[in-house]
Amino acid sequence: GLGNYLDEPINNYLILNFDTFQHIIDALDGVWISNPYEFTALDGETFPEGDINLSSEMALMYVREREGLPDGDFGRNMHQQIVISAIIDKITSPEGILKFNSILDSIKGEFLTNVSSEALYGLVNKQLNESISWNIVKYHVEGLTGDEICASAPGEKLSVVYPYTNQVTFVKNVINQIDDGQIVEQEELPTGSYSTETSSTTTKK
Repeated sequence: GLGNYLDEPINNYLILNFDTFQHIIDALDGVWISNPYEFTALDGETFPEGDINLSSEMALMYVREREGLPDGDFGRNMHQQIVISAIIDKITSPEGILKFNSILDSIKGEFLTNVSSEALYGLVNKQLNESISWNIVKYHVEGLTGDEICASAPGEKLSVVYPYTNQVTFVKNVINQIDDGQIVEQEELPTGSYSTETSSTTTKK
């Protein structure tokens, strides 16, 4: 898993499918995002550059699109980060936090997490009592693309990415800082480079 690749434990996780993703956005009455560039999805929907409001249906198109993007899989991953950040921003807003309990109740059993319900509700109460400001940082490790035989399709070569080792090291350092209780700010990811052989660092796209 990702934790093994980074040699860093993933202490808390939340896994959901696209149906639950849409249910959350429906419960929030849509989310606002800042779209970095205009593109047209394969189904014909155009997403203009700038601030746009996404319904659950549009959000699903936005995070699944790859072919219509100038940077393909890398752009799709960036879009997913953009929408997840928008969901967190709205849920933790004064308007959204009041809906959090009803949102959680409506999707109960639709996601996997190692965080207890008591801890989640405790976080809501803490947010209500202290009006915590959330600091979200996002990084997307890049790399060169190639073809490799992967465990998910034995005997068949699939498109893979060879992650830049210096960017992996950068992200590991950020994770360590957060684990140590430090407050981190968004920084520019360093220009990608390799410091070791890439044959052992392939990741399926």
